[in-house]
Amino acid sequence: MARVAYAQGTELFSQGKYAEAKAAFERAYAAVPNPIVLLPIAEAELKLNDVPSAIATLERYLSTRPEAPDRAQIAARIAHLEALPAMIVLSSELPGLRVTLDSVRVKVPALPLELKVPAGEHTLEVTADGYDSVTHKLVAKPGGRHAYTPPLTKLPEPEPTVAVAPDRPDEPVEDISAALWAAGIVGASGLVAGSVLGFMALSENSDFDTQPSEDSADRGERLALFADVAFGVGAMALVTGAVLYLTEGDGPGEDQARRAFNLTAAASPDGAFVATTIRY
Repeated sequence: MARVAYAQGTELFSQGKYAEAKAAFERAYAAVPNPIVLLPIAEAELKLNDVPSAIATLERYLSTRPEAPDRAQIAARIAHLEALPAMIVLSSELPGLRVTLDSVRVKVPALPLELKVPAGEHTLEVTADGYDSVTHKLVAKPGGRHAYTPPLTKLPEPEPTVAVAPDRPDEPVEDISAALWAAGIVGASGLVAGSVLGFMALSENSDFDTQPSEDSADRGERLALFADVAFGVGAMALVTGAVLYLTEGDGPGEDQARRAFNLTAAASPDGAFVATTIRY
């Protein structure tokens, strides 16, 4: 049985049917455990690109045949096979993978990605936009081929943010600087007008003392009334300007720079009034 199985294995190996040849050689070794049969088994495993199994088979040959005449050659071949690099094959259906191998960023031109690495321990880190990262540790065997598909988990969608529009005043209001300028101009104009009208009233009073008449008395009274109204308007405007200036720093943010200012004045031979409204 051993001779027949060994002959079958040799024939199949010559035909390139390496898996069937390996099975036949293993049947021969099972019938008669001759260490020499382990050598063609290792050759079949190398043809099948199963380097780790070939190394194990050759080491088994040396352990079962301590006095092997080819011991040095087999040991050298084992050392050569152990120095062969391994291959990591990374595959995924997700585009835009970012891959780090042993803390070094790796370019991903296309998938599947083949990474040739020396035998030993390695760490892969894989991530993609919108997915959590995955860390994978593996022990690469000499000449081995290691397939890996990272189980990436999609990150939860961020909650939508609602933009809140800033509060706007119900009515357009004037800038505080415009109100200050208006109050200053009205105040100065009122004082100037009051002064002029006051001098005119004094002049008319002097004429009345020299040449008393009813017309002169009426003109003097009107001029005095208008002078009082002008002084009142000017004083009220200056007070309003002072209030706006002192309260300019109140209020948070940019709202402190927005105020509403209104000034109303009227006069007649029977009386006069001044009204002001401030909103801040």
